[in-house]
Amino acid sequence: MQTLAHLPVIPPWRTADDDARLARYRRYLAFDAGRHDIGRVGSGGVPLVANYARVFVRKGASFLFPEPATISVTPPADAPDPAALAARVEDALHRIARDNDLAAADLATAIDAGVLGDGAFKLTWDTDRAAVRIVPVDPQTLCVETAPDDVRRVRTIRQTAQMPRDHAAALWH
Repeated sequence: MQTLAHLPVIPPWRTADDDARLARYRRYLAFDAGRHDIGRVGSGGVPLVANYARVFVRKGASFLFPEPATISVTPPADAPDPAALAARVEDALHRIARDNDLAAADLATAIDAGVLGDGAFKLTWDTDRAAVRIVPVDPQTLCVETAPDDVRRVRTIRQTAQMPRDHAAALWH
């Protein structure tokens, strides 16, 4: 007999829309992995699947980001030394891009967006390194609450992940 402790916990903040989105992601990921709905295959027949979708998504992402994005800053016209200010800001942004390998993060997120229809980054402050941290995030781990009258006005973003108990204990002991 199964006890309540073994049943999956569905957070109260997860909505039917989230469940529908996650189901859609599972279908898209299966398609990307080559598990296509190919219909009936005759007795003893082996389906041949050409996974063209995977090729198109990755090729499209590589055309979207053929090289790292460039950074150009236009300082306020009334800045004391606009050229020097622009150079300092550009240097800082280049360092952040290099330290976070943003070229690889852009490509990974473009592939996620091509497969799932959604892509996401998480930008945080790393107190140990005293630096900006930018990482691609699996959209499957996100739930977003928006204003009821404007889906572009974000109220809350929750990121969840499952991990073995011993890993969680090591992280948050």
